Amino acid sequence: MLLASALVIAASWALTPPYEPRGSAAADEQAAKGETPAPGAEAALLRVIGELQEGHPVYARMNKNLADAIRAQPGEQRRLANMGPVKSVGYLGGGRAGLLPGTGIRFDRFRVTFQGQTLLWIIALGEHGVIDRLGFNKVGLPTPQDVMDGYASFPAGTRALRWAEQFAILLLLVPLLGRFVLRLRL
Repeated sequence: MLLASALVIAASWALTPPYEPRGSAAADEQAAKGETPAPGAEAALLRVIGELQEGHPVYARMNKNLADAIRAQPGEQRRLANMGPVKSVGYLGGGRAGLLPGTGIRFDRFRVTFQGQTLLWIIALGEHGVIDRLGFNKVGLPTPQDVMDGYASFPAGTRALRWAEQFAILLLLVPLLGRFVLRLRL
């Protein structure tokens, strides 16, 4: 049984193509050549990036939930400020975030290159140009330092609550997995 599991894992690993973030972004950019972003999306993105880097975002241009989320993560603003100025912006296409095709909020994806690194951004504009959704990710897989920086960007109370939740989940999983393993008489 253990040998069969090892063979399945080895075959899956061998047949899975390697993750290439630069190739993926380039392919997305090429696929989006015929598309255009929502009117004002790129300008709104560059404006909000500048505001976040300066540490003075204009919350009136965001919906309430987004403004509250940004207020709760001052560490992210510091991280953006440390990346330096924007060097280039590439449109990666858009779509809709809804349960059914053609429904939901329209969003646009951009690749923004700063002096220090490149981030993939998503932005969705609502009525009157108000930003409904905004987010970014690094290109590639996160490093352990990225995970630690992500936790550090939250206030201490929120960080402690997240650690407690994850510890509680771990405490629930260990006995379940242990019981499962003990039932398998190898």
